[in-house]
Amino acid sequence: MGSTAPFHGPTCLYRLFDKNSTLLYVGISNTPKERWKQHAADKPWWPLVATRGEEWYLERRDAEKAERVAREVEKPRFNSITPAGETESNDRIPKEEIEAAGRRVAERLAEDIEAGIFTSDKLLPSRPILAARYDESEWAVATALWHLERQKVLTRATGNRHIVASGENFTDITSRDLMLREIQRHFHNNPFTCADLHTATGRSNYVIRLNAERLVDEGRLREVPRPAGTVGRYVRHWALPAPRAEA
Repeated sequence: MGSTAPFHGPTCLYRLFDKNSTLLYVGISNTPKERWKQHAADKPWWPLVATRGEEWYLERRDAEKAERVAREVEKPRFNSITPAGETESNDRIPKEEIEAAGRRVAERLAEDIEAGIFTSDKLLPSRPILAARYDESEWAVATALWHLERQKVLTRATGNRHIVASGENFTDITSRDLMLREIQRHFHNNPFTCADLHTATGRSNYVIRLNAERLVDEGRLREVPRPAGTVGRYVRHWALPAPRAEA
């Protein structure tokens, strides 16, 4: 029998934290819950895991790239930078260059926060977008985010995404919570589609659909009938829950 072909679809980059929010492990999987079961069975450090973060990528190669950055910059306690049996690349970026570029990004990002371009009620752009904004590498952006998080300028909202720190406690906020805030801001009680929310917020269609389904399950969003004349067989419409009638 031949070997199984590698998976190339949507892939989760996950982080495992202890009760003190120390990063224990970073990994990728298209079925993270099954992967965690494997960890529980064969990793002696698994009992230390208290919280988990997920970030989904449309392609596995993007998740693999983000995992390499996370291992190098964030230094999970139980990851090795170069796994056994894997040769280390000769073109790794020198640590000094990463740190210098990271400081440049951190300074410019802090200036944008001070100017109100990034605020505490919305996720910061993804690493690739920040890298393009500041004309630096994703390694540099990852380093800057790591330092600003430890300076309490930023706080991790969900998975690998950050928001500006504020007096409000964002420790337990999720990507769904933030998406719901964006829905309330942009659409109020008006129905919207995945494309509408993508245009308004820049979120990926895959993440929007995933979060919308979970919000519906939680009763914080509802799926509504498509308006008459809507084109597209699979176009789904959502809206906020209907206001409760007063007694």
